[in-house]
Amino acid sequence: MAPELTVVGYEGFADELAKLLGCRFIPMERRTFPDGEVCPRISGSPAGRVVLANRMKLPIDPNSYFVETVLAANSLKTMGCDVWLVMPYFIYSRQDKTFREGEPLSAKGIMELLMRSGVSRFFTVSSHADRDKPMLGFSSIPAHNIDGYLLLGERISQLKLSKPMVIGADMGADFAVSKVAASLDCHSDCLLKKRDAETGSVSTTGDIDVKGKDVVIVDDIISSGGTMANAIKMAREAGASSVTVAAVHLTKQEAIDRLRSLADNFFVTNTIETPISEISVAERIADNVKRML
Repeated sequence: MAPELTVVGYEGFADELAKLLGCRFIPMERRTFPDGEVCPRISGSPAGRVVLANRMKLPIDPNSYFVETVLAANSLKTMGCDVWLVMPYFIYSRQDKTFREGEPLSAKGIMELLMRSGVSRFFTVSSHADRDKPMLGFSSIPAHNIDGYLLLGERISQLKLSKPMVIGADMGADFAVSKVAASLDCHSDCLLKKRDAETGSVSTTGDIDVKGKDVVIVDDIISSGGTMANAIKMAREAGASSVTVAAVHLTKQEAIDRLRSLADNFFVTNTIETPISEISVAERIADNVKRML
């Protein structure tokens, strides 16, 4: 007999997930002390298997978010629960390798800390680390990497673009590009992005043949929007008829302010709550949780 299932989290995303799973929802209370320390409180008495669904919103604070998540998971562990964590945007997954001597392998370190806090199974959407794999290979617990690019493709296909072509904002987005291009049944290409490891500054280069095309520029994460702005400019200069921008995750309001006026369409999912998060990942997450029950 499967253990009782409960979803714990904040109202909005977590209770939507509970409805999709057909199970009980227990809200958390968010408390922050004057010095900035967080103190999440689980307002009910969960038992058995618990899906801890915690999601950030703009402006994001990944450090407080992580501590809050670890503390909530540890509280559930202390209550005797089997904790499955839903972290729609996997924080620190950008650092999925050591680029310079002395740097951490952050994605692996975060996962190890989550495991020690009591998490036994992990669900995320389109992690930057192991982005082309359904399971995160560096994790010592089952870690599911749910495909958010299919959702982007489904939404963009509703635009009925006459001459679509999908462009990757950089070569690292080739997996995302191929997924969206398959949904639109069109050709694709990628630009080349170079980031200075010391300063973080980004430059974009590449020759793209998009004259008369409805260009769709795809990436997994948009932060400041600088890479996307460069790509949009290149597409416009190359004669694109229209430009649609799409990403699974958006981490800064600055990107919305920067890109809204540059693109004809701008889509992101709700892995992070933003003013333009019209594509919900909740149903896809619920389906993956159900398969593991």
